[in-house]
Amino acid sequence: MALKAKHKLTGAKIFIKVIYKDMELDDLSMLPEVALHERLQGHRDVAKYIESFEQGNFIYIAFAYAARGDL
Repeated sequence: MALKAKHKLTGAKIFIKVIYKDMELDDLSMLPEVALHERLQGHRDVAKYIESFEQGNFIYIAFAYAARGDL
């Protein structure tokens, strides 16, 4: 699931990808998708990765908002 949001510190439009955390995932570093987006920062065809965090049973990955882009 992806949600349109507003970054609390900067006020910039962002989108947040929400992932249900498997019991096998102990922390964010174990999630391959987070590591992939960290490595692909700056690639012109990939949404700009901002940050990721976890809360409860969910992992949230924040990206720069692309008004005319695709997920």
